[in-house]
Amino acid sequence: QEGRTDDSGGTSEESESEMSATEERSSALAYLIWLCLVLASFWTSGIVFGWPALVLMLNKKEYLSELCQANDLSCQDRNLRLNLIFSAGFFCMLAGRLAWGLFLDRQGPKRTAALSALSINVGA
Repeated sequence: QEGRTDDSGGTSEESESEMSATEERSSALAYLIWLCLVLASFWTSGIVFGWPALVLMLNKKEYLSELCQANDLSCQDRNLRLNLIFSAGFFCMLAGRLAWGLFLDRQGPKRTAALSALSINVGA
C-alpha cells in the first residue's frame, strides 16, 4: 500500500500527514478561541459580579453625596440611585444578549465574533 496514489495525485501517506497537520491547526485554533472567549467574559462581566464592592467604594468616596444630608452614612436616596444604575446596566446587558442573538442568527458566528471582539476592545 505504500506509494499508492490518491485522487489528488499524492500518496496516501502524504494526505494522512496533511490531515493530521490540519487537525492540529484546528485544535490549536479551537483552544485559542476558547481562551479569547474566557478573557472576554472576564473583561465584560466584572461590573456585575463586582458591583457590591464598587458600591462600597462609591459610598466611601461620597459619590452622589448631594443626595444625602451631611454625615449620613446610610443615605437611602444614594442607595436607590446606585440600585437604579445597577438595574439599568443589568437590563442593558440582558437586552444586549437578545440583540447579539438576533445578529448571530442573521449574520453567522464569524461576523458576530468579529464584531463582538471589536466592540469589547473599543469599549475597554
